[in-house]
Amino acid sequence: MYTRQTRFAAATAAASLVLALAGCGGGSGNDGGNDPASLVGSWRAETISAAGATVACPGSIPFTDNDGVSTDVSCGSDDTLQFNSDGTLLGNGSRFGTRGRVRGTWSRSGDTLTTTITELAIDVNGNGAFEADEIFPQNPPQTTTGRIEVLDSRHLTVHNTEDGTDVRTTSRRL
Repeated sequence: MYTRQTRFAAATAAASLVLALAGCGGGSGNDGGNDPASLVGSWRAETISAAGATVACPGSIPFTDNDGVSTDVSCGSDDTLQFNSDGTLLGNGSRFGTRGRVRGTWSRSGDTLTTTITELAIDVNGNGAFEADEIFPQNPPQTTTGRIEVLDSRHLTVHNTEDGTDVRTTSRRL
């Protein structure tokens, strides 16, 4: 059974932060020479694709995972990810009417992107601030490595495997 924290963590890490979390598939595209600096900046999710469907953000796609469990992948209208030049990342988004934030690190080598989520914050109180009891260090940190496709200087697609389903998120640079 999922708690509100667990569902938000899964949704944030696998949907709003699918901008950064990579799994399988994809290609090299116009990737700026695989230069890690080409990812530095802010990105906003525009569309997600899974189980043969594509929706604009905000949106949700239901599917059945490898264990036969019905689930969904979703993206919000405000899902953003900031890749910083020092290798840190900051993601923000909303799920189930609740605002959340993740912090962590990232690195890129060619078309391989590795992200590690070290902190999750959930605005459970709905007051617009992340109070001490709403910040959850991720121990152990959630690390994902996969492939990224930079389409051009303003758009990228990340291919992520979630519960056995290829999930693609296309994002634009802000």
